[in-house]
Amino acid sequence: MAINQASQKEEYAKAVCYFLAEQLSIRNIELPRAAEIAQKVTENIRLIETEQDFSRFIKELSGDFEELYMLGDRIEMHIHVSVRKDLEEKVREFVVNILPQDTNLALQILNEAIKDDITVQDLCLKFPQFNHFISKNII
Repeated sequence: MAINQASQKEEYAKAVCYFLAEQLSIRNIELPRAAEIAQKVTENIRLIETEQDFSRFIKELSGDFEELYMLGDRIEMHIHVSVRKDLEEKVREFVVNILPQDTNLALQILNEAIKDDITVQDLCLKFPQFNHFISKNII
């Protein structure tokens, strides 16, 4: 777990570095300013545990470093896409397993899952069978 967490923190640091490199290449930021931002990130990277923590951290830093505002938007979009992919994977696994036994339930959950604002928690509340499947399979 610690190795995975360390590699995740490394990914967060890389995301900031790539963003700063991009900003340097298009001349939206000067090198001393990029170095200042990078230093602030490295000083605080140990405080970041999740993608949501990283997003909050970048938003907080955006107050002092407005250059990071665009990075915050990218992170939010990445989180949204990741959450959606996770939901789709869980629904797909459930439907594959339930389809031979209950086609109506499979169709109902698929119809719910295609809604933009639906979450895994919403589906678990609405469909006890899905909740049981998720807790049993821990996917």
